[in-house]
Amino acid sequence: MNNLGRHLRLLSMRAIRDYGMIEEGDHVAVGLSGGKDSWTLLHLLHEIRSKAPHPFRITAVTIDYGNENFDSERISGYLKEKNWDFHLEKTRNAQVIEEHLDPGSNLCSFCARLRRGKLYEAAGKIGANKIALGHHGDDLTETLLLNFFFSGKLRAMAPKVSNKKFTLIRPLLNCLERDIARYAQENDYPVIPCGCPHGCREAEPNRKRIKRMIELFEEEAAPNLRATMITALKNLQPSHLLDRSFFD
Repeated sequence: MNNLGRHLRLLSMRAIRDYGMIEEGDHVAVGLSGGKDSWTLLHLLHEIRSKAPHPFRITAVTIDYGNENFDSERISGYLKEKNWDFHLEKTRNAQVIEEHLDPGSNLCSFCARLRRGKLYEAAGKIGANKIALGHHGDDLTETLLLNFFFSGKLRAMAPKVSNKKFTLIRPLLNCLERDIARYAQENDYPVIPCGCPHGCREAEPNRKRIKRMIELFEEEAAPNLRATMITALKNLQPSHLLDRSFFD
């Protein structure tokens, strides 16, 4: 790995260690959408597994939307060359969206719920107990500000969350999107467009506004703003906020 790859691997290892994301004997289903984030996550986890003190299993899981624009063959071909475990889950998500999305509803939110449900279903089929998603530090900070501005909540994304069947983990939470994008490009990963027929994130204008706002602050005043915000998420001081549940 080059210096950038080692940097991303160390940040991911730190997240895995700090939040106890992967343990001996785990079977991790890696949500592989075909985007730069999920490709980077999959490669980093394979690197980490090769050096881990205890064994764990990795299976890439791709959800096929059932849309002709989604090139799942390119993904499966690449993984066959790598001889990595892979599961392709065929769905009718594209048709379901067309049939059931109400006018004015949040397209990306509805699509994400469908995709997440199919990912859980696929993880159950392959016997996985962990599901790894490619959310990175930018996703966390943007979600924090979206909730702060529009939902009245101080909330980002959990590094690790469990239900009765699976534990969902986000090993890239310390990594910045710009580094992931550069690393994926340098390694020529077979990145494919989002399979959504309506255009990825088309229905999330506020997230785009938040992203532009952060970029503006970085350009004009705080070049390390994203990294500072990730640090802030790890340095909560409830006594200096207004949630009454933290007070006697």
